Amino acid sequence: MLVVTVLSGQDQRTVLLTIDDEPVFVDEFKKVYFKNKDVTITSDPLEFDQYLDLFIHYKLKIKEAKRLGLDKKESYLTELSGYQNQLKSNYVSDTTVSKTLLQEAYDRYMYRVRAKHIIRTVGDHALPKDTLQAYQTLVKLRTSILNGASFEDVALKNSQDPSVSNNKGDLGWFTVFSMVYPFETAAYKTAVGQLSMPFRTPFGYHIVMPIAKEKVAGYATIASLLIRENTDRTGMQAKKKITLLYNQLQQGVSFESLVAAHSEDKVTKKVSGKMKPFKKGGTNSEILENTAFALDTIGAISEPFKTKKGWQIIKLINKQPLESFKEIEDKLRDQIKRDDRSKGITDSFSTKLIEKYKLFLSEESKTFFRTLLSTTPVSEVALSKEDEKKELFSIGAKSISYLDFLTFIKASPSKMEWDTTSIDKLFFTFQSKIARDYYLKNLESENSNYADVLNEYRNGLLLFDLMESNVWNRAQTDSLGLKAFYLQNIDQYQQEKRYKIIKASSVNKKTLEKVKALLQKGISLEQIKSTVNTGDLVLVIFDEVIVPNSELNFRKEQSLKVGDHMLQDNKDYSTLIWIKELLPAATLTLEEHRGLVIGDYQNFIEQEWLRSLKNRYQISIDTTTVKNLKKELKN
Repeated sequence: MLVVTVLSGQDQRTVLLTIDDEPVFVDEFKKVYFKNKDVTITSDPLEFDQYLDLFIHYKLKIKEAKRLGLDKKESYLTELSGYQNQLKSNYVSDTTVSKTLLQEAYDRYMYRVRAKHIIRTVGDHALPKDTLQAYQTLVKLRTSILNGASFEDVALKNSQDPSVSNNKGDLGWFTVFSMVYPFETAAYKTAVGQLSMPFRTPFGYHIVMPIAKEKVAGYATIASLLIRENTDRTGMQAKKKITLLYNQLQQGVSFESLVAAHSEDKVTKKVSGKMKPFKKGGTNSEILENTAFALDTIGAISEPFKTKKGWQIIKLINKQPLESFKEIEDKLRDQIKRDDRSKGITDSFSTKLIEKYKLFLSEESKTFFRTLLSTTPVSEVALSKEDEKKELFSIGAKSISYLDFLTFIKASPSKMEWDTTSIDKLFFTFQSKIARDYYLKNLESENSNYADVLNEYRNGLLLFDLMESNVWNRAQTDSLGLKAFYLQNIDQYQQEKRYKIIKASSVNKKTLEKVKALLQKGISLEQIKSTVNTGDLVLVIFDEVIVPNSELNFRKEQSLKVGDHMLQDNKDYSTLIWIKELLPAATLTLEEHRGLVIGDYQNFIEQEWLRSLKNRYQISIDTTTVKNLKKELKN
């Protein structure tokens, strides 16, 4: 039930509306609004009202999900917990990025490296003897390569990289941020043809040999004309068609015209074949990149070449250098924050937390443990009842005792001898753990960004479960309801009249007149092709397609029949359109178009269900707040 009112008693957060007396605040609406509007503020009050209605629907669904207890389901709690732990990992490092890391990243951004490697895998918690064995194995392998053994043979026999049987250790080209930081550093710092000493990454120990380094050539912007190989067209047929199109280009037809008429890349076709600028290594096609960067002049057109997508011809639109440091600095900073190279300043993050929570140790406690650990093996260390209860420091309402620290020490990897430095490191590790554990436990109240992301995911899971049970599954399984809905709305499932047409394109209108005359005489299309296209000279490109009535743009409205035709003039070529066959309008059967009908039925079910939710819950909207919010969003 909807009640429009003026709410009173507002606190620091402005209430937009209530659902069964539960407040919904303006700041929550604005966050969702701006995110979904892609930071585009509308000045249309009607659009605002519609969006507010969608927001209310969203809040009603969340309310209903909780009423049904979906937020208590074990599967929901398990998935939410897993995501929560993953999300927290993004908030446990210092986001301060040093100038040194920024400059290093930019210097590497300017170059790319091709390298080969050998790895001996070692887990993070491997025993010291296993770590040492992996290191020593790689030292021996490195020595054998330096003494003349083939890198590839050694890699095949000894590397534990799963892909080594295919690449023999060759990782291909890569640039900054493509590899884990220690590997990237070794690859960039080792000279071409030289072999690094063994080094550690999260995956194990490696040796790496760069086999080439080159300066990145900048960006190329190209337009592409694509003819695909598919179930209806063999590779030879695709090659034949792209060759015909290339001949048309040689005769003066514009690249853009042929893209519009023939390219089978639905995305780039809309923009005359234009692709986004890319660097070498920026696409999944080395041959495409090499062909693009081999074109020297703007407007140059390549010969046909084959890629994984099919057969292509490309045109060079522009070449530009890499960004300056200033232009790309913010992007690099963001990437460094997400990259493992930022882990080098984790201690800085821990120090800030220790200072924030004031987890400081007294000189008395430091001296106590330094003396104790330096004179007694850890396994034999014991505290008196009085010492066990002594406080190291406190965090929140919790006291951290000497016994807590000793328990931590005994659970840590054993060390035969302790000195002042190692004991102080142990203090810091313990302080860091206590600080980080407390921080993570209270992260939702301490970090609004984390709280927003987690809440969005939390509600998203609830909505999925709710929609699945109340809308999606019902539409899939309710066959009688689906059939009744289809029959009640059968007028919506009509297929319009279509035409099978022949398209003949050429720069020569006289040749198209000849084609038209031959079609009027009833000559077969194959005969016409052989008549107008002789030898290697292709004057006309033919296509047969089926076109809906709404897309057949004849110059005047008329009742079309077989044999009707028109000539479309483009910039530098013309196209004859000939109607070969009429395909009458028909009703789409339920079975033939089940997916379409199910989608419509789901929408119908959802709207009916939303109406029932509005009757179940009382919604009160603060009209004054809505008015002020509309005014704010206009500005």
